[in-house]
Amino acid sequence: MSDDCCASCDTHARDTATAEAAALRRRQLWLVASSAVAMGAGALLFWHFTSRFANDPAGQKRTLAFAWSAIKWERLADLGAVITEKKDRGPKALAALVKSEIARLTPILKAASGN
Repeated sequence: MSDDCCASCDTHARDTATAEAAALRRRQLWLVASSAVAMGAGALLFWHFTSRFANDPAGQKRTLAFAWSAIKWERLADLGAVITEKKDRGPKALAALVKSEIARLTPILKAASGN
């Protein structure tokens, strides 16, 4: 192969054009991705400063974790779940709940079984 190969063939010209097209495509994708991130950040900031929740405790910071928690608890409430207070959560509270439910349901189950 001689040094004047590039002058007589289109292979290297096509490779250069392909590389330039790939670089242009990467820049376009970067612009699209960065604009999507900017719009998402703008929406998050708007939500952060304007949102209010029905059960929003005073002084609760509006963060993404708070939003997730609020959505989760609202969805559970929509499904009929009873949401216990923080003081009523934990091993001792659970043991007391189980004990009270056993005491409440034992007569019903005994009457249903015929014993």
